[in-house]
Amino acid sequence: MHNHYFVLAKVSQELNNLLKGATFSEAYSHEKNELILEFRLGEEYFFLKVFLFPAFQSFYVSKEFSKARGQVFHCFQDAWNKKVQEVDVVSFDRCLRIRLEAEHTILLKMYGKRSNCLLFRPGKNNELYHRHFASDASLHPEAMDGMKLPDSDSFNPEKPFDRFPLFPAAVEAALSSQWKQSSQTYTQFLQLLDQLSHSDFFVGGNPPELSLFPNKEYKSYSSALDALQEFNRLYLGEFFFTTTKQKLLQPLLQQKIRLQKYLEQLEKRKQALTEKIPYAHLADILMAHLHEIPGGCQEITLLNFYTNQNVTIKLKKELSPQKNAENFYRKGKNEKKEWEELEALWESKQLALQETETSILELQAISDWPALRKRNKQQLKTEEEEKILPYKKTVFLGWEIRIGKNARSNDELTQRHAHKEDLWLHARDAAGSHVILKYQSGKTFPKLVIERAAQLAAWYSKRKTESMCPVIVTPKKFVRKKKGAPEGSVIVEREEVLLVSPKGLSEDAG
Repeated sequence: MHNHYFVLAKVSQELNNLLKGATFSEAYSHEKNELILEFRLGEEYFFLKVFLFPAFQSFYVSKEFSKARGQVFHCFQDAWNKKVQEVDVVSFDRCLRIRLEAEHTILLKMYGKRSNCLLFRPGKNNELYHRHFASDASLHPEAMDGMKLPDSDSFNPEKPFDRFPLFPAAVEAALSSQWKQSSQTYTQFLQLLDQLSHSDFFVGGNPPELSLFPNKEYKSYSSALDALQEFNRLYLGEFFFTTTKQKLLQPLLQQKIRLQKYLEQLEKRKQALTEKIPYAHLADILMAHLHEIPGGCQEITLLNFYTNQNVTIKLKKELSPQKNAENFYRKGKNEKKEWEELEALWESKQLALQETETSILELQAISDWPALRKRNKQQLKTEEEEKILPYKKTVFLGWEIRIGKNARSNDELTQRHAHKEDLWLHARDAAGSHVILKYQSGKTFPKLVIERAAQLAAWYSKRKTESMCPVIVTPKKFVRKKKGAPEGSVIVEREEVLLVSPKGLSEDAG
């Protein structure tokens, strides 16, 4: 509500009184969406700080500003050291003009997500702060004055604002409400606009807003620049800080919930295994009572010497008692393996939960904008790196597993992002992702980790729907690419094959 004509018109008048005759000394940026325009008048400095975030566009004037250390992006250098001749606003639009000597003009265009700041230079293309808005390169600050009020003949009292699109929705709604209670004449329409032109400014609310309409709960200002500064302080210092912090917290809180639910599932699976009689015990009981078991029976009740109670054991009638016992011993090995996997997963997810909770506490403890901005930049950098990398990444029991995204990224993963001692995995006789299990110096690859990497290789292949899938496992040093071979095609010189059930990343639940 702060970036519309009637606010900018008052702002431009006050800026003109403040900056007329001042020297435009510098323009620079420390952050992608923040620009500082520096002006010098005698011994005094004025800093016009401009915010051009996709979700928030504003500006304010300050007499103090500390340059941050680090990389600085300079712009608009053609206009440095030129004096300000006038500050005005494009008629009935959301553009502020700072006219300088030698026909140079800085145009501050407050068009929501398409907001930008640009320098008009005679005989040259416009210099754009946000260069991706290419159409701004052709803007001429003088050619923008074209919007006019409707005259009395073309004025439509039923739709007074339709041909006059200079209001944000909130302003138009407030004006429409007043209009309905008025005489609805052209004169009344002009009086409403005049009221806006001479209104005080009111700042408050949650989220904060700068309004031209009185509100008992808002603080009032006669100065547009003072109101704008207070609005920016509230929005950036409280609302924008809180929403940015919440945006960073949300995925961590969701991850915490996912991990807690997954640990609950693991606990139930462990409990189920604990409560049932182990297959190895059933095998021992059968072997101890082989002479008592008649051939061809489907079940038998025997003494369980582990609990000193009777137990009924179901058998396969086509197998001998000894073969049934061997079958139980084999299931017992798988059962033991499942228990080990559950224990390992439990430890892994407990560690992940602790790390997530630590990250949440660290983020919740942040109370100032610089620290939050640093955290936000780190998060954005991580997300950007994940987009650029040719592989997806997961960590299982402390071991990193990388999964190629497509044929081209398979080549890049195997040739550029894998060490010769890493393990290379791929579904056998099927198209699919290259999978790399990263080597850790001085450590042997755990069997459970190799199996998990093989499950992922099976899942990210054409054989993902099969119950069991053969997967090639070999050190990366035995994988080479023949010159001219298609993307993703390699030659494996030595291999082992592991038979696994395909399982995707979702199996790790966070």
